[in-house]
Amino acid sequence: MTGDQVKADAKPKTGDDAIERALHFRVGRAHLLLRLDRVARVIEVPCAPLPLTRPLVLGLGYDEDRPVVCVSLTKTRPSRDNAVVKAVLLTTTARVGWALCIDEVFTLVTVTQLERAAASNNLPPWVGRARTPDGRTLGWIDADVMVSELSEPEGGR
Repeated sequence: MTGDQVKADAKPKTGDDAIERALHFRVGRAHLLLRLDRVARVIEVPCAPLPLTRPLVLGLGYDEDRPVVCVSLTKTRPSRDNAVVKAVLLTTTARVGWALCIDEVFTLVTVTQLERAAASNNLPPWVGRARTPDGRTLGWIDADVMVSELSEPEGGR
């Protein structure tokens, strides 16, 4: 699937019966979704630790000569510098890219209902809940809020 196909498929509707297309993936045991129009592609990227960053920032990698901030929802860190991680590269026009580290990609799903509240006390506030037409409830990543929050200095808001 090309980037143009991804963008063409992702035309979210607004209102009470919002319907969104999302990428379903797994991080640890958590099954999560990310709006399809926020997904540039799934990549494997070498990621070097970045000292003095927020706990969820795993490190810094490069994709097509552009630096990429790697974000991880797990507390495990790579065992060595430049460990290759699988990640969802987010769409952004900024000079620095953002990627969310993942373990496994499943499929594209339709989301019929979103709850913006945090799904768990162990997860950051940019993780909410989403319901699919078949009744499943999965975690929902709000990529825009994630990037905005992690771009700010701690205590900067």
